[in-house]
Amino acid sequence: MFSIYSTAFNVIKNSFDYKEAVHNFCTFAEEVVISINESEDATLQAFEELCEEYTNLKLVKANISYEDPCLDGKLFNIALQNTTQEFKILLGLDQRIPLYQRGEWERLAYQMRFSDFDAYMIPILDLWGTTEKVRWDKENNINFMWALHGGDLYRGPVDFARLDNGKYDPAKSDSNELIYEDGSLVRSQQYLLGQCQTLEKYLDTLKMQNVFLYHIGYVNFENRVKVNKDIWQKQWEEIRPIEKKQNQVAITEKQLEQYETFKHGLKLWNE
Repeated sequence: MFSIYSTAFNVIKNSFDYKEAVHNFCTFAEEVVISINESEDATLQAFEELCEEYTNLKLVKANISYEDPCLDGKLFNIALQNTTQEFKILLGLDQRIPLYQRGEWERLAYQMRFSDFDAYMIPILDLWGTTEKVRWDKENNINFMWALHGGDLYRGPVDFARLDNGKYDPAKSDSNELIYEDGSLVRSQQYLLGQCQTLEKYLDTLKMQNVFLYHIGYVNFENRVKVNKDIWQKQWEEIRPIEKKQNQVAITEKQLEQYETFKHGLKLWNE
């Protein structure tokens, strides 16, 4: 039925809660495939130990340069191409899928089997400073990700962002779009039942449709700043136009504390 695919590198160095992530993924899906990039710590050994506990966890070794602007897309694609189940779900180690939603995800997957599109874009909530609150402001309201899709697809830069020199335009791609073999963007549909102009309406809709994801990467500001400095500052800023505000990466807790947050009242992934 479901293969969850993800990536991992330097998880110990950067204090990722990888054990909880693996437990969440392996409890939800029949198969979990994680590409493990060369790391400065014992990431590979840590995941090999988890394979002894979770028989549905499969590891794929990778060696992608951290200087490669397509790092994210290449690692996710390596994992994706090693999945075997009919339906695929992309999740980062800092994302969680509510276990109580399994039946609704199955329903969506069966609907997609007979549809004219190949992927669902699923709402994802940014938990901010705590698991009880979400960020909601003019710049960051309803977010979707290509989370659920079928087979014969790839992760990489979309065709219209590719350049003649073999690179891509980072203003048009993050290197991790869901694409067909020819590089064209996947046919997809956003899954959100109704128009949501306010946070209250949005949260009510999520409760009703019971299909969404959590992003927990901003729950711990101190650790987020550390990860941004170690990994994402260069990936997100140096390869993208610096004049674009949305490409700036927070490197102080004060930058993260400036946003408005609100209690969401939704069940968490492990409830």
